[in-house]
Amino acid sequence: MQDLRLFAPNWFCTGTNIRTNLVLMFVLFHFLSHLHQKEVLLSLSEIQSFALVGLKTSPVMVEVHLANGFPTFTLVGLTDMEVREARERVRCAIQNAGFNFPSSQLITIHLAPDNLHKDSGRFDLPIAIGIFAASGQIDSSTLKEYAFAGELSLSGDLSSVRGALAMVLGAQKAGHQHK
Repeated sequence: MQDLRLFAPNWFCTGTNIRTNLVLMFVLFHFLSHLHQKEVLLSLSEIQSFALVGLKTSPVMVEVHLANGFPTFTLVGLTDMEVREARERVRCAIQNAGFNFPSSQLITIHLAPDNLHKDSGRFDLPIAIGIFAASGQIDSSTLKEYAFAGELSLSGDLSSVRGALAMVLGAQKAGHQHK
């Protein structure tokens, strides 16, 4: 046992038998070998949008993160119930419009800043575009110069949102293009 410890890593359990230590080494080796075999998908996109605060707007960054893991769709960032319902609207809209929804991945969406209350369905479109960019379905390099807002129907059609004029003026003031 003493000779084996000379070659063993220093995390070896002292005071245990060699069989326990060999099992620990096997488990660690097995775990590490699977890390190299598995393709790790880690994607992040950032889409600019605006929240309506009275008659003015405040910028909101919609961050979409896709990763391998248990398939979930999480929205964070002081969201109202209408915004949390975007999970179902966006998923149905993407699928019914004929695009690929990354349903086998962990999807985390952060609406920043956290201290700003976000309401209404105006974040459906930026969330969908963020999912497209993070999953590689569209090129995200040109999206930084635009701001997006719009509610999606379950069929994928774009619906109007309250305060669109204020958001366009806020986007212009922030230096974003509009078309």
